[in-house]
Amino acid sequence: MKRGCALEIALRFMARKWLVDIVWALGRHGECGFTVLKRTIGGRISARLLAARLRELAATGLVERRDHGTKRPSVSYRLTPDGQRIDHLLRSLERRVEGSAWASTLQALQKLSRSQP
Repeated sequence: MKRGCALEIALRFMARKWLVDIVWALGRHGECGFTVLKRTIGGRISARLLAARLRELAATGLVERRDHGTKRPSVSYRLTPDGQRIDHLLRSLERRVEGSAWASTLQALQKLSRSQP
């Protein structure tokens, strides 16, 4: 991969903590509000970090933020067509990894990374 190419930039961006989780959750649940999205992602993502990541995804055109214009603030998020393409790639990768010999290697790497300080 050529240094600084579009692919490298995209991969580095998506490798940022929680971005894939957010795209994955929106791909599975469609449009949803902030609280539902936070609960769906689980883990220990703070509301502040989730809001920041959603702003980044919106700025890059992968996520659309919809303000419903109600008296009580109501906002929802959904994948844009570009975000749906990324989700499609993630689903394709999941299908290729699940059940393959590579899946056991990934599980071993995951255990190793959890054991390191």
